[in-house]
Amino acid sequence: MDPKSAALFVLVILALIVVPTLILRYRRLDLRHRERMVAFDRGVPVPPETVGTPPTVETYQLRGLIWLAAGIALSIALSILMPVFASLSASSRLNREQDMKRNGFSYLEIREAMKEYDNERQQARAYAVLGLVPAAVGAAYLFFYYDQKRRYLYDPPSRPVKME
Repeated sequence: MDPKSAALFVLVILALIVVPTLILRYRRLDLRHRERMVAFDRGVPVPPETVGTPPTVETYQLRGLIWLAAGIALSIALSILMPVFASLSASSRLNREQDMKRNGFSYLEIREAMKEYDNERQQARAYAVLGLVPAAVGAAYLFFYYDQKRRYLYDPPSRPVKME
C-alpha cells in the first residue's frame, strides 16, 4: 500500500469515528436545549447547567494519559502495519522480477531493484513518528498537571479551584 492510500485509509477511519461522535454530541445538546425551553415555557426553574463545568486539575492528568497512550499506540501500530502495506507480495515481486528479465535487465540490475523495494519497506517505518505528535500533547498535559499539583502543595488555594 502506497503512502497516499494509507493516508486515505487513516482519514476514512477518523471520519468514521469523528462524524458519529459529532452527531451524538449535537443530539445531546439539542435535547438539553429542548428540556430547558420546556422548563422555561412552563415557568419551572431552569435546571442548572452541569455539562459545561470547567475542568479540574485532575482532568488534565486524565487528558494527558489518554493522549500519551494514543500516541504510543499509534506509533506502535504504524511501525507494524506500514511495512506490511508497503512491501510487495511474493507473487507481485516475482512478476516484477520476471518482467524485468523479459525486458533485458541484467541479474545485478534486477537484484538492485528488489533491494530498493526492501528499502521502501524499511522506510515505511518512518511513519511511526507521527505518533509522537499526540504523545507530545499528552506529555504537555501531564507536565501542566504536575506543575499545578506542585504549585498547590506549596500554596494551597483558599477554595477549590476550577481550571479554565
